[in-house]
Amino acid sequence: MKPRPEQIDQYSYFDYKPAYDTTGSVQLLPSWVPNDDQRRLQAYMMLAAYSRNNSRAWLDSNLSDEIKNSRREYGDPATIIDSIVSSVIGESQKIWVEGAIGEFEPVPDAVEQQDILEEWAEKENLLMKIIEGEHITSQLGDVVYVLGWDNEKGRPRLRVYDPGFYFPVIDEDGGEFPEKVFIAYEFDREIDGKEVKHIRRISWELRDDFDQEPIQYPWNDKPSYKRCFMSDGEWRADNMKHGLVDLDESAAVWRLYEVELGFDFIPVVHLPNNIAEQEHFGTSSLARIMQILDDVASTDTDLQAASATTGTPPIAISGAAVPSDSDGNITTYGPGTVLKTGDGTATVIDTSRSLDALLKYDESLLSRLSINSRVPESLLGRVKPNEVPSGIALTLSFTPHANLVKEMRLVREVKYQLLLRFVSRMYQVDGQLSGEIQKAKLVFGSFLPADRSEASTLVTQLYRTDKPIISLETAIEILVGAGFPIEDAVNELLRIQTEDFGTANEMLDATGDVNLVLARLGLTGLTGGPAPVEEVDIEAPDLGEVLPQQ
Repeated sequence: MKPRPEQIDQYSYFDYKPAYDTTGSVQLLPSWVPNDDQRRLQAYMMLAAYSRNNSRAWLDSNLSDEIKNSRREYGDPATIIDSIVSSVIGESQKIWVEGAIGEFEPVPDAVEQQDILEEWAEKENLLMKIIEGEHITSQLGDVVYVLGWDNEKGRPRLRVYDPGFYFPVIDEDGGEFPEKVFIAYEFDREIDGKEVKHIRRISWELRDDFDQEPIQYPWNDKPSYKRCFMSDGEWRADNMKHGLVDLDESAAVWRLYEVELGFDFIPVVHLPNNIAEQEHFGTSSLARIMQILDDVASTDTDLQAASATTGTPPIAISGAAVPSDSDGNITTYGPGTVLKTGDGTATVIDTSRSLDALLKYDESLLSRLSINSRVPESLLGRVKPNEVPSGIALTLSFTPHANLVKEMRLVREVKYQLLLRFVSRMYQVDGQLSGEIQKAKLVFGSFLPADRSEASTLVTQLYRTDKPIISLETAIEILVGAGFPIEDAVNELLRIQTEDFGTANEMLDATGDVNLVLARLGLTGLTGGPAPVEEVDIEAPDLGEVLPQQ
């Protein structure tokens, strides 16, 4: 369906392409895809083509196959995606449960949850699946994580889905989370020796069931009527009479039908690439630079053609017959070829100036590509090692990219926290997690390049024991950003404080509070450590009672 001219959404970036959103491209989509999702799925198809060096598939259909096949694409979109993903996930990834790490007296429930989540992450290859998901959402604008309990393995299983299979039923009232979600896709099944196209639709629905007694979920204060129901069915595509939402249930072969899952949430986490402005879906990291990518590919194509004429330049020969084939064409020549011209004169036509102009234009486009994508040229490999400035200067040049990553991490902090909460609740329902669920986060490490020597010098100058300009916490953050092997900034801060006896003595002199000093040194409440010291009046003994008698 062609959008109205005034329609502006996250897919308006692609409207300049003649092949986008036309009747011909709509026919590429299955008939069961809802009209409201066709524009989104077409954008996914186009973005996938660009990331795989196949943008020629979306050139104007009036262009000849020769022009399309001669197009040069050298992987610039994939390089940009790889760079963004590397920055977003950082140098390290760690699950952090509030109350379990960085505490002298960890919360027992938090420690139990931390251990379970770490074990689950290792068994489920969580990091690999996150990297897969991050590549998908940066490239297409969205990705979907689906959880399901595996009775045989005794843990939640995590699967990453392409967003082209994701069809949420969006509430017109603008609810935060959809209460009905579909995962649907086509596949071929062999029947009577023929491949027959089928549709598989997995659905989750969250609804109130007032016909049954309310359930007291361990994570809620009050009983709830909310229940999540799951169905999984297959349809023959040629038997479809309705759209995706209202498929004829009598024509389905059901794997599961209306199975109650035992919790009050849909175990599907949709991760948009960025902060969606009044939209459920996100925007690809490539969207704003699509036209630049087209121009780069066109220039690279022209460069390849120009380099051919520069390597074997045209030759003009006057006053003599030149060798030719039976069709009258001049025989092809190459390096080392000698042409006999008799009394004629051969003139080589220099085309290198055109090549130089194209190279300069290509450099200009690549520079703008870096600016508009907010990916520094140093990350794209366009800065030579001997041209790299100091670590601090390089870090400052990363400001636009750092802001991009911060925005993207804001979305991910909420979504991955939701994912870990769902995992914890599933373990709780199964009885493997007995304590109260604490807030769990997926913490990404530093991504900025830095000079360790300059960072340590900077910290030394700013955090002086006599007159500090910054706090100890800020100093540690600078060192972490510079790549020093500090796994946990909170623990590092506590270690420094427990070993800083000089500051402890000054605190004692200033306050006279022994308990405060012991707390700073981490001695209060420790097993085997000294008990808190209370200020009491001690009556001096009679010296005659304690001194030996003469």
